[in-house]
Amino acid sequence: MHRIQTYIRQWLQQVDGKLLLFLLLLMNVKLVIKLAALAFIYCVRPDFRFRFGYIKEGMPPFYLYIIGIACIDLLLYKGFANTHYLVAFAIAIGFWAACILAVHQLQLAVKMNTTTVLHNTLIAFFTINALVSFAQIAIIMLDAGVINPYRFQGMYQKYFISTGDRIKGISFDTSTTNAVISAAGVIYSLYRRKALLTLLCMVSVLLACSNFTCLMLIVVLLYCFIAASDRAQKSIIICCCTLVIIFMVKVSPQNDDYALKLIRKITTGSSKAPAITSDTVTDTIPPTEEQQRMSFAKHYLDSISQLIARQQLPKSTSTVTTQAAITPLFVARPEIPQPSIHSQPFQRIRDTATILQKTLLTYIKQHPNDNALNNDSTYHLPGKLLAFQQTWQYFQAHPGRLLTGCGPANFSSKLAFRATALNIAGSYPASLSYSHPDFRSHHLAIHLGFFSKDAELHSIANTPNAVYNQVIGEYGIAGLLVFITGYVWFWARRYRILSFGIPILLLTAGVLLMDYWFEQLSVLFVIELLLFVDIKENVCTR
Repeated sequence: MHRIQTYIRQWLQQVDGKLLLFLLLLMNVKLVIKLAALAFIYCVRPDFRFRFGYIKEGMPPFYLYIIGIACIDLLLYKGFANTHYLVAFAIAIGFWAACILAVHQLQLAVKMNTTTVLHNTLIAFFTINALVSFAQIAIIMLDAGVINPYRFQGMYQKYFISTGDRIKGISFDTSTTNAVISAAGVIYSLYRRKALLTLLCMVSVLLACSNFTCLMLIVVLLYCFIAASDRAQKSIIICCCTLVIIFMVKVSPQNDDYALKLIRKITTGSSKAPAITSDTVTDTIPPTEEQQRMSFAKHYLDSISQLIARQQLPKSTSTVTTQAAITPLFVARPEIPQPSIHSQPFQRIRDTATILQKTLLTYIKQHPNDNALNNDSTYHLPGKLLAFQQTWQYFQAHPGRLLTGCGPANFSSKLAFRATALNIAGSYPASLSYSHPDFRSHHLAIHLGFFSKDAELHSIANTPNAVYNQVIGEYGIAGLLVFITGYVWFWARRYRILSFGIPILLLTAGVLLMDYWFEQLSVLFVIELLLFVDIKENVCTR
């Protein structure tokens, strides 16, 4: 035991505790905790010497350029005339500034530490995330009283197909965030030849049930299997793919059915999903078990009374005889049958809306003249694809906006959703709410069209969220160019010296389709740290 304690103590001495704590706090979903993480790291490591560009120890210049484009938009379209927009604009600049501060500290940590310390810190980070994910599934198993909550339809489908949504990892954000972090951990630990950590991270990806993340990870693992792996790594990749098959077939087959429905919708189209309207929404609560028992008892007694009334007893029968004839009917205590968990009482209540759905429906009702918001037609494609179609069609109709876009919070971003004060992407003061008409009639309309309806449509595939939409929609061709040259090329130009950085970049290219990750202030920092570490290690060894 003493030997184990000594080993752990020595290992912890080889971990950058400040960097680890900074990462754990920065991943948290609460913006106030992210800001506290930045305040903490700048207190313990005060350094404000920012260096942008392709020079040694430089940061991606994209962050600086995108702020410049935002300021140009503000002047071109006179956004300063709207007080509410000025607040949203200031918050948008604040998000980009926070990215600069965080990336600077990551780069500083890489510069100050040895590669051994950096790798130990990353291993600790991914291990903690996996352990938190396992703790979350354990809590769900205890609550449901079953080993596999992914197939459990009891408790009115409290878990079942939505079990993965509750596996949020250290971020306590969406399960997609956890899946992306874990997927990055799979690739990193695979190249570091940490077989156990690779499998732990792979299980975390599967527990989160993010179909797109899992698909992207499999594609990247196939690349690794073919292009850059030895025999041991190929064995681990095969084990990871086997885990995926087992999970799909045995653990959560209904999740795969959902994915197949989505594919069929893309290829052939589908009918309109059940809608929840403000007129049909009810607050009905499913009957409790005690209420079901009382109802059964009442029906039982009514049936017995009818049976007695139909009995043809002789008129000469005395009261005692009558009682003797009736008594046997009540000798055996009636057994109340228990309904199957697959029966209607245990299924999801489709006519009950959540608080957020009611808010969205109220918002639609408040804009009766907005045809885009009140469009109840069938969506023949997932919302993600419809959003890209809308972006393309918008710039065809408004070529004047193509150069610098619509401006921050005006077309497609987390802040644009947040500023509506509908609690879609976080809280926002209602007195300062803001929504640009171009955003409201395009990507907001898509979100409301899916998320005001039944919960089966509430998936990431139906959100318009994507970094690509944000960059081109709000910053135009100029934003796209600085993203390619100031961010993508900043990392990709070193492809000759990258090891795990190459599959990390491939994963990131797909991940950017999923959400507004720059404004999430989480996932991309992990990816950037991995790339900084990979560059440092390979530069030092060459």
